[in-house]
Amino acid sequence: MKQFLFFATAPPTTKPTRKPTGKPTPKPTPKPTPKPTPKPTPKPTLKPTQKPTAKPTTPPKIPNCDDGIKNGNETGIDCGGGECPKCDNGMPCRGDEDCDSDQCEQNVCQ
Repeated sequence: MKQFLFFATAPPTTKPTRKPTGKPTPKPTPKPTPKPTPKPTPKPTLKPTQKPTAKPTTPPKIPNCDDGIKNGNETGIDCGGGECPKCDNGMPCRGDEDCDSDQCEQNVCQ
């Protein structure tokens, strides 16, 4: 037969306590902490700014096949990549399907 020993514990507190964190709490400072500065923060804040910006910012451009920029899946400027028209000879390519001539050699339409 096993025997168990029971020890008295401290009486429960009258006020609820927070859940233990497992780490010691920071030592209180003797003086109040300084006020926050009015300078902008490096990260976005949850509150809106007091003043609007001087002028609206431009929205980002959505890549498309006639914007004059190589973007999205394009292999050349506004060509190739499966979504845009095929590229002319001399333009970059990833495969034959990117070229108007259906010939891509060393990543250049022939």
